[in-house]
Amino acid sequence: MKVSFYLKRERKEEKTAIDLKNLMWKEIISEEDGSLLVYKSRQKTGIVFNVKLLNIPVSIIEKYRAFSKDDFVFNVFHQVKTNKLLKEVAGLCGINKTLTFHVSRHSFASQICLSQGVPIESVSRMLGHTDIATTQRYAQVNNEKIGSDMKLLSARIAGKYIFQLLKIKTMQNTRSTFGLFFISIQAK
Repeated sequence: MKVSFYLKRERKEEKTAIDLKNLMWKEIISEEDGSLLVYKSRQKTGIVFNVKLLNIPVSIIEKYRAFSKDDFVFNVFHQVKTNKLLKEVAGLCGINKTLTFHVSRHSFASQICLSQGVPIESVSRMLGHTDIATTQRYAQVNNEKIGSDMKLLSARIAGKYIFQLLKIKTMQNTRSTFGLFFISIQAK
């Protein structure tokens, strides 16, 4: 006798897209300055997050407002259908990478936020992560980013510290003569 079991598992992408699928108009709050903020709990983690909407997401929300059903902001296809459509979009745009909802989260975190100097703690909160180590996997630090960060640091501390190099004594060994120095850095 053959017995088979069918176990239904939610895939990571399905859990990722569920917050978008369940986004309701009441969860988009207008601030005093007229900007919009999403205030919601992540379904996967239960973590409350808030994200200020940039101009592009606001434009997308407005463009598709007429297609929304009931109190939901978006009428989202099933995950398999959405990923199939994303594959078509990638082909039309000449993108040689598989696009999924998870890839979009990763791109938002790494390419839009972290590479533009948004602190990792803020990105972690926006993504609804319970542990900042999860967000650190999104961080792709490269030499350009390090150079940019050091340039910003240099501008921030310019004129705030005094650097002194004090020669204490000259020493000699069999091969060379060298100086022993003391470095002093003091706040002005």
